[in-house]
Amino acid sequence: MGTARPPQGTAAALAWERKDDKEEETVKLFEGLPWWVKWVAVPVIAIVVFGGMIASAIGFLFWLLFKVLVFVALVGGLVYVVKKFTSSSSDSRDKW
Repeated sequence: MGTARPPQGTAAALAWERKDDKEEETVKLFEGLPWWVKWVAVPVIAIVVFGGMIASAIGFLFWLLFKVLVFVALVGGLVYVVKKFTSSSSDSRDKW
């Protein structure tokens, strides 16, 4: 299901036509090339060129996830300790 075309003569219609032209150019660029160029060589080149950036982004996400888990564990431990001490101190107040 595609989206509806914008009314003719509007800026949106011109942008839509440019988008269609770019898609056709991309298709023409790979036209006539063997399948392995599209599905093997291009992705390998992209990984070689952007591999360091991809690895850095994944490393950052794991670092951030670890920090969030440490934060959750520390806050959970603090809540547990505070509830444990306040419940035991309220018991001793009842004895007065």
